[in-house]
Amino acid sequence: MEWNSKNLSNSLNTNFKNGNNVLLNSVQVKPKFSLKNLDNQKFYTLAIIDPDAPIGYWIHYFQYNIQGNNLNSGTILYDYFPPSPPQGTGVHRYFCLVYQQSGEIKGDFNNQKRGLKNYVEFMNLFGVKFTLKTMKFFRCAFSDLF
Repeated sequence: MEWNSKNLSNSLNTNFKNGNNVLLNSVQVKPKFSLKNLDNQKFYTLAIIDPDAPIGYWIHYFQYNIQGNNLNSGTILYDYFPPSPPQGTGVHRYFCLVYQQSGEIKGDFNNQKRGLKNYVEFMNLFGVKFTLKTMKFFRCAFSDLF
């Protein structure tokens, strides 16, 4: 995933280091997602979540049934929703997660909401086991006070 400049080496490419504070205006455009070093015979899920949202969790991006590194093969449940931490809620963490799925996800999940009280219950709806392959996160706040 790339917002601005160079890629880091991993299954999930990012231009930030884990835990970095980033300026809110630098992540308002959908990143260029890219995956590498994944098994082309397996399915993966790419998610960006904010566990610090006032409701509990906010899903900023969610794509499942990605076959290997081929992002064109997956189903986008939620397209990119830029970070937008509400004023007065402090610094929010944004986790970029790649999960390996135990199998292909089947069914229609379009009625699910982005705002969640329980992320684990949401993941259990899909009927497959998710194994975390890689994770990176950044932090930002309502105003760029970093």
